[in-house]
Amino acid sequence: MKLSVCMITYNHERYLAEALDSALAQQTRFPFEIVVGEDCSKDSTRAVLLDYAARHPGRIRALLPEQNLGVNRNLITTLSACTGEYVALLEGDDYWTDPTKLQKQIDLLDSNRSLSMCFHDVKVEQTNGGKSSQTRAPRRPSRRFSMRDLLDRGNFIPTCSVVFRNHLIERFPDWFFTLRIGDYPLNLFNAEHGEIGFLPELMGVYRLHPGGTFSAGQQTRNVEEVCRMLECLRQHYAGRYENNLASMISYWRAVELFRTGNLAEGQVEAARCLGERPLTRRVAAAAIMAWTPSLYVAMRSAKSWLQQALHRFA
Repeated sequence: MKLSVCMITYNHERYLAEALDSALAQQTRFPFEIVVGEDCSKDSTRAVLLDYAARHPGRIRALLPEQNLGVNRNLITTLSACTGEYVALLEGDDYWTDPTKLQKQIDLLDSNRSLSMCFHDVKVEQTNGGKSSQTRAPRRPSRRFSMRDLLDRGNFIPTCSVVFRNHLIERFPDWFFTLRIGDYPLNLFNAEHGEIGFLPELMGVYRLHPGGTFSAGQQTRNVEEVCRMLECLRQHYAGRYENNLASMISYWRAVELFRTGNLAEGQVEAARCLGERPLTRRVAAAAIMAWTPSLYVAMRSAKSWLQQALHRFA
């Protein structure tokens, strides 16, 4: 099998059909499978999946645990069942918009063995009527990124855009299964094995909706979870990349302190980011928080700004 589409889904009855249809619509010169881990949804997601699996035998393989695994254990269980040389990620509430997406990405990876993975831009769609936007990876002529870029700039890789070489990671650490966030650690682990390729094309949609992992109304919990994930990575790398990871933790703590009105404490946390290099948007935002907190408060629209910033880790 050349490629496996790894899809995890939970309470996605409104969206799963569109995700599956967008995968089935892919036009490739190679065979691919769609492996779906349905994590004991409380709605009709499992019924939708079973209907599709019955209508597409040999194309869709449904994994049906008897009890809820949690997002990261479901991800790794589903990933472990993927037999393809490559893996494309697509969560059950997102979808692809270009039927040649997979072929383009496999062509890039097949012709560049130094790449461990590749990705592209996606549309960020808000189902509550909010303004949609587009992800924009840092632009550079080479269209190549490294693990260092991910550490400097955070997770600029949309989950529904990534394709990576299968079996690069021998074993996931135990702490990975305790998190609600999996994409950033997974991207870092894969980036340890090669460069990251980029296709500057809009080929998918990431949905922000009330039932999503990082939905609005849970912003404090979301920031806490980002910081917990970063702290796990900090301990995992045992001193390597210390400045990057410590700076990101301080940044997100500052963001939450500002959001809740604790500007003085937020300034202290933000100041801890200012020695980091290179100068990124995160460092620039931290400088504004540390030096002109009133300007930072005036510049941001708390709900939409914070939610869209957090979606990168969701």
